Amino acid sequence: KIVLHNGTYTVYSDLVTMTAEYVILTGTPAAISTIQFSPLLDRSNAQLLQRMPMGTSMKYFLIYAEGPWWRTMNPPMSGAAEATQMPTHLQFEEGVYACQDHAPYDDMSVGAMMCWMEGEVNIRFLGTLTVEERKRHVLEYLAASFNDTRVSNPGPARIMEFNWADQEYIRGAYTGYFPPGVQSDPMSWAAYKGEGAKGEGTNG
Repeated sequence: KIVLHNGTYTVYSDLVTMTAEYVILTGTPAAISTIQFSPLLDRSNAQLLQRMPMGTSMKYFLIYAEGPWWRTMNPPMSGAAEATQMPTHLQFEEGVYACQDHAPYDDMSVGAMMCWMEGEVNIRFLGTLTVEERKRHVLEYLAASFNDTRVSNPGPARIMEFNWADQEYIRGAYTGYFPPGVQSDPMSWAAYKGEGAKGEGTNG
């Protein structure tokens, strides 16, 4: 909660209460929209936040206990595998997929592969597949990319999924966008530049 009184802001949270002359909010539009403002956030900024949808993205981590085996291939692999069209035997043939070496380059003791699931691909990935199906889908993609049995034999010792939309203070991917008409709207553009519309209060 953020309260403006006599020119001073008071910011309340579960952990601390602070006062300041200025408050700079750097959160996502979705997260900022959940903050309580007193007085209310000016209408230009409130409307702008409603017109800045966020994308969807997941980081899918595969941890290999035997180390980054892809670096021992001939030739060694240490960059990224990307595809704009998936093999036909996989469930999702369209979309952009990218998996990359995510282990420290000076450490061969543990292997980490990180795959991006972006946009519509991530929506279908999360919404239509079970945890086991997601694992099988990613392993099949890596097997097609590397042509190496070590993708699944013995396979990853651990899998971690980090989906931005599941995070309380993020609620979406790392970028947003303006739908058509927002940037050409004087009120929205003024709010984006930090200028309140005429006749509005100062809590913006």
